[in-house]
Amino acid sequence: MAPTLRRRRNRAFQYSHTTQEHPSGLLRTTVVQKSETYVLSSGATRDVPPRIDESPTRLDEAIAALPKTKRWALLHFSITNNGETIAEALRLGTAIAVSDGSYKDEFGTSALVLEGADSTNRILAANAVVGHQEDQSSFRSKLAGIYGFVVLVNTIC
Repeated sequence: MAPTLRRRRNRAFQYSHTTQEHPSGLLRTTVVQKSETYVLSSGATRDVPPRIDESPTRLDEAIAALPKTKRWALLHFSITNNGETIAEALRLGTAIAVSDGSYKDEFGTSALVLEGADSTNRILAANAVVGHQEDQSSFRSKLAGIYGFVVLVNTIC
């Protein structure tokens, strides 16, 4: 037996008046006018629990959670002590950043190192440079390393 298809029927509401007083317990929704009536097209319900912002507590988790538009810049990375040494060096203005890019056979890569006063607990990262083959160059690869720092420092902060 073929399953029966059911269509959700929107409840239509008749507009009656405007008021300056807002009722308690308002919920966000969208109302669309159709002919002489208004239709509630979407809305929230009270039994939906509020979204709890579960921000990552570890630097490696924060990097892994980056959107694809940024994640490529830190494709491979190595972090010790949750980046706390680097965070302190950034706060003190003593962090040292070094990167380099490479381009060969229409393919670009870059690597970067971010460390504090010494190489203890430094952060290493590498990436494959995004873009079309005809757009690749050694300059783009070097910029990809710099962009990796921007993403990394922003994530740490």
